[in-house]
Amino acid sequence: MSDAPAVALARAHLEAWTTHDLDIVRGNLAEDVQFYSPAANLVGINNYMDAPRGLTQFARQVVPGSLRIIATAGDERNAHSVPTAARLDRRCLPAPRPGCWTRSERSRSSGSSLT
Repeated sequence: MSDAPAVALARAHLEAWTTHDLDIVRGNLAEDVQFYSPAANLVGINNYMDAPRGLTQFARQVVPGSLRIIATAGDERNAHSVPTAARLDRRCLPAPRPGCWTRSERSRSSGSSLT
């Protein structure tokens, strides 16, 4: 797996939400984070985290610590990963979908943010 800065940030984001450490997730996000999927189009930290189809609702379905990252690629600014995790209800997971992240310097803290 790549050690590029954007990949490291994406991996930290995935590890945080799949272990239900949602405060870490919030800290990794840019204020204007944008999330697009077939299930939802979410803009802004609160919407991304707390909307009915936001990350908090999704994370509650995941077995903590079950994250497996199948593949990653990236550079200083962009990362792509293919993660999978087990669900609490033990239903079959859909096929892994690649995630795409962009690293931003607009973090509220001294680290980088996901946008």
